Amino acid sequence: MSEPILVNVSQDEIDRRGSLVDACHHLQNSRVPVHIFADSPFYCRMAGIPIERMYEAPEHMIRAQILGWKGILEAVDCDIPRTPVMLDFGSCRTASSYGCRVLPQPGSVPGFEPWVASETDLLKLEKIDPCTTGMGGQAFEYYARYQELADDFPVRYGAGEPVYPVRRARLNTSSDGAFAIAAMIAGFDRVCIWCYDDPALLNRLLDIITEKEIERIRRSFETMGESAGPVGLIEDYCTYVSEDIHQQFILPHQQRLRDAFDGVYFFHACVADARFLEVWRDELDIGLLNGFKPQQGIANLKRDYQPVADALGGRVVIETDFDGANVMSCDEATLGRAARDFLEVFGDSKGVKLGATLCGGHRLDDLEKLNVLKQVVCAAAGGGR
Repeated sequence: MSEPILVNVSQDEIDRRGSLVDACHHLQNSRVPVHIFADSPFYCRMAGIPIERMYEAPEHMIRAQILGWKGILEAVDCDIPRTPVMLDFGSCRTASSYGCRVLPQPGSVPGFEPWVASETDLLKLEKIDPCTTGMGGQAFEYYARYQELADDFPVRYGAGEPVYPVRRARLNTSSDGAFAIAAMIAGFDRVCIWCYDDPALLNRLLDIITEKEIERIRRSFETMGESAGPVGLIEDYCTYVSEDIHQQFILPHQQRLRDAFDGVYFFHACVADARFLEVWRDELDIGLLNGFKPQQGIANLKRDYQPVADALGGRVVIETDFDGANVMSCDEATLGRAARDFLEVFGDSKGVKLGATLCGGHRLDDLEKLNVLKQVVCAAAGGGR
């Protein structure tokens, strides 16, 4: 048995965080949880492991996450209830699994090259299996290896008993969405042109992708030995188009994914576009909105967050994101004011998390200033933890 990796946060504190986050997911939390996100370039730096090495073997991917998040959990007073361990191939995974050539980028996640440009390419696309191609196939291979390694990376919080975060790792049961995947593999400009010049070709492309995503998610559930449940949707491109384009080319494929499973629980959009909030709430019946950033900067977040509070507050779990650019560019006082503005917007709404993202370009001393976020929310809730 391997010696546990010690995280200098008490087990009691981890348990308190878990109870708070669980209550938040049931719209019953006593205060706003503070959630920290970190991309792989950042947590690899925290772990002292080059990101290129993380992709070399499952053992390296696991170790980079555990050691990186150990550093984050010890440096930032937040409400993350455990050490996250996942199959983290970054934003390139989906494009690679649909045949895109991977472009290594030193010190960062790989990029990719679109390749679909014609009807002939759709014939090639139909033959691709995203469960066995590129990083998509690698994810299934890594998952099998994770099961073998599940007891080899114990973690101990303070004086608590060892826990095994690798056991919680899951295959991806979310979809980047047919329109976004089309934009990855064909290029966003080309997809937008096809909306008007060749809608039949675009619809065929979206149909192919949707069917493949349904099959990939089904196989993911089956591989994990689970019954199919609610799925996630990651739709970062959908807010860049008109409402007509959204209605014609995006929503129908989102609904097909929803109908193929037990609904849509998790929905990610970098922009919480006010035009689509009621669509996501009523047409997709989402359970959680994740990741949207204040587009005018956190000094002006009320403008972006108020429509979200009005449309979704108290009805949907809301995970906001003070994105990496905002966190890196502002000082502790500005973060504190933003947190107070956030609480003013969402008021007493339950099920709301205040999130902040750490990215590869951040200085490691950026961590300390994030402590002001929990100070503000705890003070607003009357003190305590």
